[in-house]
Amino acid sequence: VPIYTVEKPGFQRLIKQLNPRYALPSRNHFMYSEIPELYNTTKQTRSSIRGIRTSPVPLTFGPAGLHPLSWLAGVWDVLGYIQSIQETALEEIVQESWKLDTTKMAAITTDNASSNKKAFKQHFTRVPCFGHNLHLAIKKGLDIDSVSGALSRLRKTAAAFTRSPKMTQQRKNKQKDLKLPEHRLIHDEPTRWDSSFEMVDRFIQQQQAVSTILAEDRKKWYLMQKDHHF
Repeated sequence: VPIYTVEKPGFQRLIKQLNPRYALPSRNHFMYSEIPELYNTTKQTRSSIRGIRTSPVPLTFGPAGLHPLSWLAGVWDVLGYIQSIQETALEEIVQESWKLDTTKMAAITTDNASSNKKAFKQHFTRVPCFGHNLHLAIKKGLDIDSVSGALSRLRKTAAAFTRSPKMTQQRKNKQKDLKLPEHRLIHDEPTRWDSSFEMVDRFIQQQQAVSTILAEDRKKWYLMQKDHHF
């Protein structure tokens, strides 16, 4: 989530609704206090565990990484713009700053960003991130016209039930009548394939309630989903 989210009126209203007494920190607080503190804490953690392992270990970089050094995957994106500094110098800077013993690094896992491939190709065995590759493979399937079209229509339906207080109440009433779980529809995040799966799964669970509500209002028929879409 971008740091400037804390300045958006909609987000501020949401936080106020959740807890009127909570004082939302400013953008500068996160930029100049929280993030630097997180960086220093991670660096200290890495230094404290240095030397514990005596055999080569793999390091993971990227958004799905579990290792404290996961942030380094993006460091090379920034340093890549500094043309006057040689690659060897960059490696030495990172290794010295983080006290890395490269003799104990068996492999490095990153996503498929070109900067990551270039940064680690010479001196380390790079293992592509399985989660990232899985996401890319599934995304190709989701980009098929028939699939992307069905998802787009479903997003409109989910958005309608989420934004309209009237339709939200209708959903709750119909769920009680049909003895369905009182769950709201989910709107996916296109960059996360699993959220698209959750959106479809939730709609299938609530399809009877949703279809009944839409069928009763001719103006809402365009939001109805066809069985062959799923």
